[in-house]
Amino acid sequence: SNKLCERKFFTLQIITLIFFNCVFILSSSSCMRKAKFAQSPFNNPGYHYSLGIQQLENGDIDAANESFTRAKALKHDYALADVGLALAALAQKEFKSAERHITLALRQDRKCFQAHIAAGKLKMLVGLDSKNVEESWIQDSLKSFNQALKISKNDPEILYAIGEAYLASGNLKDSQDAFKLILDSNNEFWSIKARKRLKFTQKQSQFLFLVV
Repeated sequence: SNKLCERKFFTLQIITLIFFNCVFILSSSSCMRKAKFAQSPFNNPGYHYSLGIQQLENGDIDAANESFTRAKALKHDYALADVGLALAALAQKEFKSAERHITLALRQDRKCFQAHIAAGKLKMLVGLDSKNVEESWIQDSLKSFNQALKISKNDPEILYAIGEAYLASGNLKDSQDAFKLILDSNNEFWSIKARKRLKFTQKQSQFLFLVV
């Protein structure tokens, strides 16, 4: 009888312990879910900007616009949000809209080198779209890119933009030099892109050599 009572008491203790452990685990997981929601890495301006850039790379301009707009809604004075909106506008040749967003971005942060890159791209695309065959736009673009380099020295994103601008102007040598500088960096993403463009420019050089 005593042993039976002891067994029942022991069983009751185990059940009680399990119950409280379950309550603790559930409450802990609930707190973790709340913490993750409150500090979600997917609901901040930086994430939406990066997502928008990736969407632009994939050619989904509408989705990119939504991401950049979301970034701006989360932080109204977030310069990169306006940079993203400018790049999306450039992809659609909406030059006035792009210029407006670049101006806003630089007003919010003069040291935002991405805004200077966007400014250089704007000058390049306006120049290429112009009926004027003169290539004076390349110097204007380089001024913006060099301004970006003053803020972020040897940044591969800036060097890539410079390489693209030289390539668009037909200057293969300087384009190749810019892409080669990126290969010296430790940035795998931009190195892969630069290597592809470098191969393209080298093929163009070989073709021109054969034609001449």
